[in-house]
Parts: sequence; structure tokens; C-alpha cells
Amino acid sequence: ISNDDIKKIEFEGLLRIKEFCNQNGLTYYLGFGTLLGAVRHKGFIPWDDDIDLFMPIQSYARFVQLSDSFHDEEWEVNNYRCNPKYLFPWTKVSHKNTKLLPSRFSNGFTYGVSIDVFPLIPIICKNDAEVVKVHNEFTSTYESIIKKFKQFRLFSGGKRDAIKNIVNPMIYRLFTRHKYDLNAEYDKLFDSLPYADNGTYYINPFDPYRSVYRREFFESSLTPQGGVLLPFENE
Repeated sequence: ISNDDIKKIEFEGLLRIKEFCNQNGLTYYLGFGTLLGAVRHKGFIPWDDDIDLFMPIQSYARFVQLSDSFHDEEWEVNNYRCNPKYLFPWTKVSHKNTKLLPSRFSNGFTYGVSIDVFPLIPIICKNDAEVVKVHNEFTSTYESIIKKFKQFRLFSGGKRDAIKNIVNPMIYRLFTRHKYDLNAEYDKLFDSLPYADNGTYYINPFDPYRSVYRREFFESSLTPQGGVLLPFENE
């Protein structure tokens, strides 16, 4: 499948999400390179082939809750709270008729060409520096969770017997005594954020750039949902 084919599929997915959000009163924003592409190129960045969306947490939670009604012959919503085999703590809207090669962070669950949907969580912080500190602490904990999960996968996978013969027995028992509940760890991770409905900042906790989003950035009166309408691939 070519990059142009991927872009075509993802753009169709974006239109599907747009329609669904409009029907259900959900707010979404273009994010990361998708936003940059809309501003600079009125569509995809020429060398980019993915779409990223942000949703305020109320819309995000509702979107996940309504995921069954979003599913059709071509598209599905993947989120760890509605699919325990899905490994990521954010949501993917995935094309059913394509399949991506699994990454190293995998348990065998596969999905197709996808649009990533990230939550925007309102938090109370005194200043930008405090937001960055919260973000850094969240990221550190998230990376620790993933590291532990990969260790558990290593010690419980197909090479288990071979590993048992070369590691200290106490270490082996430590990693194989209990099932590692990744979903529960994600829930605790989200609960660690200083969430507040009246928060003065938004945080996308999975933003690798640790961006600081002041709430007023999203509260323009130019659209009913807030924000600014931008053309994207002639839409």
C-alpha cells in the first residue's frame, strides 16, 4: 500500500469522524503535523502520512463510550477500555480492511491504517513551568509502565523456558508471579493528573514535545465548538 493510498484512507476516516462528531455534539481539533499541514499546505504535509486529532476529555470519553455506534464495515474505534487486547493508552480509529505490521510493543493484536485520537485534559497549574513538570512526571511514569510490561512479556512469552535457565530464580519468579494488568496501570496513570473541570491549561499527556496548551487557545468564538475552521484536502 502506497503513502498516497494511506492518505486517501485516512482522509476518508477523518470525514467519518467529522460526521460522527457533528451528529453527537463532540468537539475535536487537528493536532501535531496534521494541524501544521492544514495551516501550511491546506492538507497533509507532503512527506507525512498520518492524522492526529485532539478531543477535550468530555468529548473524548463520550466518543469512546459511543464507539459501538461508530463501528461500520470499514472503521472501528480501538481503546483499551473497550478492547483489553489493545495496548495503547490513547485511541485509534482504525480501517478494518487494512492491516499494519505489529510493532515491537505488541501482543499479537493487529489493526489497520489508523487515525490517532488524543485526550485534552484540563488541569490546574500556576504557570507554564508547572505544566511541563506535570507532563514530565506523567511521561516518566508512562515509560516505566511500558518498560515493566515489556519485561513481563519477555518472561511470559515463547522464550520463557530458555530465559528460566539463565536468570536468577528469584528474578524469574518476581516477573511471572502475577499477571501484569496494563489497563489498570493506565487508569492509575490518568488518575495521577491534577484534573479539574475549570483547569486553566489543557494537557495532551502523550505529546512528545511537552507542549503547553492554555485553555483560551481553544475557546475562540469563531465556531460553536471553539477553535478555528481550517481547510483540509479541499474540505
